[in-house]
Amino acid sequence: MLVLALGWAVGGAGCNGDDGGLFDDDDGNGNGTTTNGDGTVTTTAPTPTTGDTEPATDGLDDTTNGPAGTTNGGDTGPALGCGNGMLDAGEECDGTELGGMSCSDQGFDDGSLACSDTCTLDTSGCYSAEALQNDNGMCDFQELGCYQAMGTAGNRRELVECYESNLAPPIDVVRVQYSLGDSETLPTALDLVVYAWDGPGTPPGALIGQLSLDPVNDIVSGMYELALEDPVSVPQAGFCVGFHGEDPMEGFRVDFTDADGTGESWVRAEECGQLDFIEAGDIAYPGNFCIRPTVTSSSMSPEEPEDPEDPEDPGE
Repeated sequence: MLVLALGWAVGGAGCNGDDGGLFDDDDGNGNGTTTNGDGTVTTTAPTPTTGDTEPATDGLDDTTNGPAGTTNGGDTGPALGCGNGMLDAGEECDGTELGGMSCSDQGFDDGSLACSDTCTLDTSGCYSAEALQNDNGMCDFQELGCYQAMGTAGNRRELVECYESNLAPPIDVVRVQYSLGDSETLPTALDLVVYAWDGPGTPPGALIGQLSLDPVNDIVSGMYELALEDPVSVPQAGFCVGFHGEDPMEGFRVDFTDADGTGESWVRAEECGQLDFIEAGDIAYPGNFCIRPTVTSSSMSPEEPEDPEDPEDPGE
């Protein structure tokens, strides 16, 4: 095994008036009756003042007091059958009846599709996932670490691998697969760290998350996958993930591959005199750490813009 030595850290009707009115009230009693000469009384039914046989509605539905087909005030509401657990006209879903739809039908990779109170599909429980990898898969071949001048391997250091996700931010780091070197005794304490990253050519930025690893289950040599109980939320597409060691008496190394992928590997090590992040390639070690994060996003990724058609040649 080849061991490399170096340093680094890592939201109205209107009312009718008197004479043109609805009733012919001859006796003036206001009740629509007429007293005949023989003493009998005739009641006269009211007749409309216009030729219309249907009252005008002005486009309103008198059962809803709003535009026909809407609820009071004109606001769009749930379909009439919404809530009965069956798909009716105008509904995308109803209760647990999703019409056979799933998150993948809505453009996501996985998750739980639900139905809202207005019988429209709710994709808040859906997500897209992306597994990221920069190394060439040849782990357990060489390690990257740091020896100080005295020859001891104990260093405060950070080793991180940086990525740019294709998912729409914010994104969540949910799992990390990594391979720690076994050429020296594993440390008893180690932290997983996540930094913001502005892209190639720039060092890791603000620290976003830091998680202490379980010394028994998580600090192990060889390839291991850690599922984060509390995913680290990253507000942008670029981020770095790796390890931070604090105890100057304990060292650690991470497996490293020669083939330089699309991301960048950064190191920082106090005892080796490297107080700021430096790219591994700048210290003669081009390549990538065997640190592979999986990220998810509940936002739809922006669609790729279509190439505009070539304008016609004016000369044609």
